Amino acid sequence: MIFMGKWNRRAQVMTLAEWMQLRFGVGREGNIARIVSAVAAIILTSGRIGYFAIGGGKFLGEFITVDGLDFNYLPSIYLHRH
Repeated sequence: MIFMGKWNRRAQVMTLAEWMQLRFGVGREGNIARIVSAVAAIILTSGRIGYFAIGGGKFLGEFITVDGLDFNYLPSIYLHRH
């Protein structure tokens, strides 16, 4: 938004969809551009959420322990014990 702020203010748009409608129009090309942008945003957001969940779980797992869980029933390949 810092980089695009001046353009957004001058173009009177607030969202990426509005910007793409202004830039590419409301025809077929504009719809394709908005769909591609939306799909890319969904994929990237899903990846970031997954990355955060795994990283946060590993980080918080060092500080928060849950007593009473027994993982001995899992095969040794899942335990990564040497």
